[in-house]
Amino acid sequence: MSSVEPLSAALLSVIWLHVTFDFAEWIGALCIISTIFILSAKKKEVKEINC
Repeated sequence: MSSVEPLSAALLSVIWLHVTFDFAEWIGALCIISTIFILSAKKKEVKEINC
């Protein structure tokens, strides 16, 4: 859950403060989203091994 915090803060700043989202911010958002997927996949793998 804590991995989503920077992304939600960025999206709220775009909506509420009308901050522009440049190319670097999009790359950062994609990195955050990919990290979330990688961490969730590793957790599933560990659970399957322990069962």
